[in-house]
Amino acid sequence: MKNRVGKPKQYSIDQLDCLLLKYVENNPSATITYIDLERATGVGRNTWSRNMKEKIENLNRPPSILEKGNESSLPLPNMDELVKNNIGNQQKLIQALNQVNSIIQKLYVKAKSVHIFEQEIEDLNNKIIKINEELIVEKNKLLREQVEHFSQAYRNIAVTSSYPDSELKNVFDFKKGDKKNKDKIMTDLIEQFDMFGPK
Repeated sequence: MKNRVGKPKQYSIDQLDCLLLKYVENNPSATITYIDLERATGVGRNTWSRNMKEKIENLNRPPSILEKGNESSLPLPNMDELVKNNIGNQQKLIQALNQVNSIIQKLYVKAKSVHIFEQEIEDLNNKIIKINEELIVEKNKLLREQVEHFSQAYRNIAVTSSYPDSELKNVFDFKKGDKKNKDKIMTDLIEQFDMFGPK
């Protein structure tokens, strides 16, 4: 046995207005779609499209009346104009006020994030300063070590160039009473100092 598809239930404009108002109250920041309306109210998409299309489009359109004046002021609608223009349209007024609330919430979140970013930037700058100071200390330490190393190397070279190993060995390894060593020492002294040479 087949299910009979009956004639769609008829809704008056006033009934649809009430359902739409309730939907807007429950979903203040949402864009109104026929599918969402059908799911929330049980009224078919075609019914909404035929009877409330223009009203739904108006509700989905953000308010365009902005405060005139300083460019640095918040981009909020002029409340007097907003209420006057929507005094006879409760749904649109609610939608507009909810959009204002949404703007304020977004600005609040941005303001908080700016403070967080400023704190993060300050922390990063402090870390950079600390790292630079540590690098300078480490660089100075490395330079001191290099200076000490090259100074010691210079002293070693200066000493060994004045007293070559072979001559030092001959000086320290001579044997007492050995004529060969005695002659070697005398020869070195005569070569190094004039006072030991022939008069």
